[in-house]
Amino acid sequence: MFAFVGLWVLSHAQVPFSLINEIPYYDLDYNMAPIHISYVGANKFVILDSESQEIVLIDENKIINRSGGFGQEVESFSEPSDMIVQNLKVWISDRTENSIQQFDYSLNYIGMVLLDKT
Repeated sequence: MFAFVGLWVLSHAQVPFSLINEIPYYDLDYNMAPIHISYVGANKFVILDSESQEIVLIDENKIINRSGGFGQEVESFSEPSDMIVQNLKVWISDRTENSIQQFDYSLNYIGMVLLDKT
């Protein structure tokens, strides 16, 4: 089982958490305010960034891809609030737009589900 705090990769077994690897994201030359981070394999992470309203795919030392940005059109977010990474897909909820957008692991847009506001 893994947990992610900032960009520290932590392992949890029967003992307290222990640091496996630290990825200094300041080396990415990108100002981030991560609200959710998920490991997607092959030393890659998807970050939901509230600073830029984007989802960002990184490896150990660089940004691989970005998607989103502030807006109300497809592939943009007004107020991204949560992220789930499952079954090779990334799901982003947008609180203001009452929607969930779906991306693949490369952050290519797949589709959107609008939620009932009632």
